Amino acid sequence: QDSYVSQLKNKLYAGEEHFDGEDCEMSMWMANSCNRIGGIESTSQRSSNNVPRVLVIPKKVEACRNARLRKIQEKDVSVAKAQHERNYWNRIVSQRISTLGTIHIRVGEGLLLLGTAHMRCKEYHEALKVFKSATLIFRSMYGDMHLGLARALNKLGLAASHLYATLTDSIAFEALHESFTIRLEKLGPNHTDTIDSLNNIAGLNLRMKNYNAACKAYHEVYFRRQLIFGKRHPSVAITAHYLGEVYMKLAQLNCAKKYYTRAMDLYQST
Repeated sequence: QDSYVSQLKNKLYAGEEHFDGEDCEMSMWMANSCNRIGGIESTSQRSSNNVPRVLVIPKKVEACRNARLRKIQEKDVSVAKAQHERNYWNRIVSQRISTLGTIHIRVGEGLLLLGTAHMRCKEYHEALKVFKSATLIFRSMYGDMHLGLARALNKLGLAASHLYATLTDSIAFEALHESFTIRLEKLGPNHTDTIDSLNNIAGLNLRMKNYNAACKAYHEVYFRRQLIFGKRHPSVAITAHYLGEVYMKLAQLNCAKKYYTRAMDLYQST
């Protein structure tokens, strides 16, 4: 199941980083939604002796949790691989700059790959610097409405959003919105890249506690993903889970339970 979702994300998003993150395996999403529903049940419905109702977690969820624990044990191997990738692209970019100059498309593409490697190493400050350089290259070569620039801006916004600072939040907000604007105009509202940018904006709003804006954006993502992929697609389940999160923050428990339950139904049928 984990392998299926990883392959699916790579196919849909061509290796880009997302607010769904590397940890979006259906097992953990299913466990989280199940726990959330249990919390809502405990809050909103109690027995006559005021004892919270307990939601029994299916054995499938427990098995998925165990699989996730085994995956965590492989973390050291993944980190070493990411560091090797970072060092490799650092050398390649240096070589390209020395032979092609600083403003060249191959340098820009190399910087995007180097920045992605920094992200996988959780080196977000370094990733932010690299993506800024790539953005400057794409903007100077192709202007303000190129899809290559939109891709670089999307990565820049994601790197900035991981730094949890007022200044970088502003950078993330501007970069993600510019990326979304370009993709919306060039690709239309029902393209996966456009929805990806909107999903990242929704995630940033959620983290910044702009819950009403996050709710509006996630509803649009939820609607568009159903149009593109169908109502029972894993990405629809992930969006439903985040809508549940937003409604929890807004203290709208009935709505939260509705979307957590929707996510659980989709996880179990995947």
